[in-house]
Amino acid sequence: MLLLRGGFLLKSVGVILVLSSPSGCGKTTVANKLLEKQENNIVKSVSITTRAARKGEKEGKDYYFVDREEFLRLCSNGEIIEHAEVFGNFYGVPRKNLEDNVDKGVSTLLVIDWQGAFKFMEMMREHVVSIFIMPPSMEELRRRLCGRRADDSEVVEARLKGAAFEISHCEAYDYVIVNEDIEETADRISNILRAEQMKTCRQVGLRELLESRFPLED
Repeated sequence: MLLLRGGFLLKSVGVILVLSSPSGCGKTTVANKLLEKQENNIVKSVSITTRAARKGEKEGKDYYFVDREEFLRLCSNGEIIEHAEVFGNFYGVPRKNLEDNVDKGVSTLLVIDWQGAFKFMEMMREHVVSIFIMPPSMEELRRRLCGRRADDSEVVEARLKGAAFEISHCEAYDYVIVNEDIEETADRISNILRAEQMKTCRQVGLRELLESRFPLED
């Protein structure tokens, strides 16, 4: 991302934007809104998977498709930062793509649970901006979960119990946002990302520019 400040053209490195929330708090919808805005030079992370490509899916756009042996090799070499097995297939986040985006000044959006977020904060802390999305209240979360009519009462209660546990970890995040309105939440996150991208620690060549424009006198 190029930032123009008082006639000075600076390039900033990319940010790894991590979003987490309990089920039913709207993180996926918020993430889609951020991508729809096409602001702040942000793209969705593309995962690696061992499952077969489905009709219409494209290599490098939806997923990177590899066999199980290659996936395990990438994991053992530290080339996959976070991974999980779902219904017998592996899914993981490739390190190289994130690092390349950071270097190019492109920010990457990741929607992951708190455990995955903690792993990213541990391994790539200087580039990670983490945001935890909260429901307005547990009562409102219950209403949303019941309103989806996708789960029976036992599953809803299990999700609420899990939500309370996830919320107990929110203080480790850089920001906590209560999602009362999708558009407003997306705008707040967009503003956070813009501010994070403009931090002096992310400006490439700032020291050199200052020394050339404003040399210190002996």
